[in-house]
Amino acid sequence: MVANASVAAGAEVFNTYGATLSNAELLVRYGFLLDANEHDVLTFATDEVWAAAGIAHAPAGTVDLDGWAGVQLSWASSALVSQAEPGVARAALHITADGALSSRLWLAAALAALGRQGARFDVGELRTRALVARMARLQLQLEQGEEGSEAEEDRAGDADAGAGTAAAGDRNGDAMEALGSLARTIGALCARRLDRVCRRDHVQGEFEGCERSPGLPASAVVGEYIDKLGVSWHKTRLAALLALGEMSILESCGAGWDELAGALEDMSARIGT
Repeated sequence: MVANASVAAGAEVFNTYGATLSNAELLVRYGFLLDANEHDVLTFATDEVWAAAGIAHAPAGTVDLDGWAGVQLSWASSALVSQAEPGVARAALHITADGALSSRLWLAAALAALGRQGARFDVGELRTRALVARMARLQLQLEQGEEGSEAEEDRAGDADAGAGTAAAGDRNGDAMEALGSLARTIGALCARRLDRVCRRDHVQGEFEGCERSPGLPASAVVGEYIDKLGVSWHKTRLAALLALGEMSILESCGAGWDELAGALEDMSARIGT
């Protein structure tokens, strides 16, 4: 054991396994994990994000996330996107233990969603930056229960205000369509990772002894499997608990974006986009 400060005789000494270790790291290094660990994050590669959007690879030269550093997107009031914390050493593209996207994962998914729609983008293109900003504002409005008031007002005024307002309504319609594509991309991203953690269509075969109920979340099936493990299966139980934690994060994230997609569809139907 190594002390990182001088210790006086008779002073109390504390030992730490690591202040920012995830459950995966704790399990590998020390053979245990925590029931809830705020440092658990699920990381993704850029190609995984694009694949979730239905695109095999990000077009060369079109995605430079560092080039978007000047785009000011505030996520302080969002439950779906985590506000970046200065100095936190985490992978850029990740989902937090609360099921929230990192801001850079949101941006990568937003660009992939635009690519899914056939759009090409340049970080220096003001129209693309403006569309991304409108997507973020619309998402925050929906999260806060404002139901996209700006888009509704622009659409409602089309008949009276002429071409200028119609153009504004079209821009907001573009943001609604792009946000819907983003929600589908995030949903697919979570589902694809879930399939890797636990093959949901074959979960009974993967976790022998589980009785799968129709519509039962994969995490619930694994929970049943863990409950049936004997006390002698300690290592297997820990590995299954780690998988269960990852699955719960993915299901929480997917459920949040499904709810947002539903609110967006309701708004679209109401204003006739």
